[in-house]
Amino acid sequence: MAHMPADVPIAANQVEYSVAHLDPLRDGTLDQCMRDGRLAVAWSPLGGGALVAPDAERTELTDALGAVAADHGVTPAVAAVAFVLAHPAAPVAVIGTQD
Repeated sequence: MAHMPADVPIAANQVEYSVAHLDPLRDGTLDQCMRDGRLAVAWSPLGGGALVAPDAERTELTDALGAVAADHGVTPAVAAVAFVLAHPAAPVAVIGTQD
């Protein structure tokens, strides 16, 4: 940002955000996006696939996600993305990208 002209506003903040990575909730990042009118772009909303891959290790979190998904008649992937999209900052979920 040191090379960015001072009069160019920051339009978006791209952060890792999922049911497995809640730092943007805890550190105020999403609150700041709402306050400043900045778009929140959530990368890895499926936890890099660890939340939904058929061969993923089952954990308490993946079991809970599966239960919530079943209660709503959706897949765990849909439930994981819905969690991200439900935040009042209205983040955009980036799915299916790699390095």
